[in-house]
Amino acid sequence: FASIVSMVFDFDTGDVPTSPSSPQWKALSWLAEVDGSNVTTSDNPDSSRIIQRCAAATMYFATGGEFHWNDQLHFLSDDHECSWNNPNSAKGIFCNTIDEESGATPLSTTITSMSLPYNNLAGSVPKEIGLLSSLTNLHIPYNQVSGSLPSSLAGLQNLTYLHCKIIT
Repeated sequence: FASIVSMVFDFDTGDVPTSPSSPQWKALSWLAEVDGSNVTTSDNPDSSRIIQRCAAATMYFATGGEFHWNDQLHFLSDDHECSWNNPNSAKGIFCNTIDEESGATPLSTTITSMSLPYNNLAGSVPKEIGLLSSLTNLHIPYNQVSGSLPSSLAGLQNLTYLHCKIIT
């Protein structure tokens, strides 16, 4: 658990979850105790996958995924996080992007899109979404998202599309 925390959170700023009821703690607990993807094995930890799985899991818990989402989209499954989607509805997490110049779709294992419209998300977008450094698309309209968008979104230099409606 501690090794995962050190990969994802900044001890120097005190930015470490301490409440077991927080979405961050729930995501870390899932990664450490339930996740069967083997990304956290001690002999070969894959820090980039741990970080993006933790960010996606935190989004899931912060927006009521376990209780409210209409479509679970394979979130928190043992599958690669790039498979946490429904390609028929274009909802979920996607990792492949189309190169506009060549039209090719390169294989990618880095999250570039999170599209969760009309999925009954309820809660706030967590700051951990800012850990998804390759995110180009965040599409979460027509839900019950509340609060302010996290300032960590400003650090996403690749983000070109943001669509959400915040309920105040």
